Amino acid sequence: MTFPATVVRVLIASPGDTGQARLLLRDVLQEWNSLHAEDSSVMLLPVMWERDATPEMGDRPQGIINRQLVDASDILVGIFWTRLGTPTSEAESGTAEEIERFISAGKPVLIYFSQEPVVPNSIDGEEYERLNKFRENLRARGLFDGYSSQEELWRKASAALTRTIRQRFRVEVSERPFEASRPAAHLLARIEREREMRGFSTSGRPQYTTRHTLVIENNGTAPAEDLSFAFESDVGDDEPPTTFGNEAPVKRLAQGGSLTYPLAVSMGTADQFDVVMQWREGDTSRNERQTLRV
Repeated sequence: MTFPATVVRVLIASPGDTGQARLLLRDVLQEWNSLHAEDSSVMLLPVMWERDATPEMGDRPQGIINRQLVDASDILVGIFWTRLGTPTSEAESGTAEEIERFISAGKPVLIYFSQEPVVPNSIDGEEYERLNKFRENLRARGLFDGYSSQEELWRKASAALTRTIRQRFRVEVSERPFEASRPAAHLLARIEREREMRGFSTSGRPQYTTRHTLVIENNGTAPAEDLSFAFESDVGDDEPPTTFGNEAPVKRLAQGGSLTYPLAVSMGTADQFDVVMQWREGDTSRNERQTLRV
């Protein structure tokens, strides 16, 4: 049965190293709606640039995202791990610019810094230093929080959104104790790069090539069955990369498991493309689209 509701747009803002947390926050918003939407007459709509931004020319990319998504959103949830992100002409990164824009507009900003373990040699030292300076700048301007596990982020973000909706929109929202959601697969795709020497030039200088590998991880709590994936690109005439070994669906990708596929990248390969993953959980079919860059 239908019911009237106020739609609140929640912008999920983060650099590119937080793909898993972005998907988790999307699920947090969906579960919040299941628990509270009918009683509170409020629906939380997740806003993500990789899904909701549409092609447009005539302005810098972040300016287009600001106009299409940032200014139209009501709450920002920002997450950081080891990177601050690529600088823009207006701010230290696209995520930082979105946060500054929200603060200037007087709209709610919820920021979390991940304290999850990371492989030391995967950290860019300069990038991590930029992030630390940004965090210290924020410390003098308000309150932010941290999390050391995905479950902790789920619990904290859900509670903070409930309080924000209650205070900002003056509606009654019940505080329900945190319960882990039903088991579900959470698939995260990424591209790993490895530089290796392939020989020497005629002048004796070393020559290098970059090996690209697609990695698909299941960071959820349930296996993904009959998993398949495909690449899609809308970037002019450029084609997405090709891969090897994915001719047949994977029967079962267990929770905590991962798959690797070598990629063939050449001239004419799109710099950005989508990977569309499809799988089954019991009798339920699921799919996920993620944007990748080579």
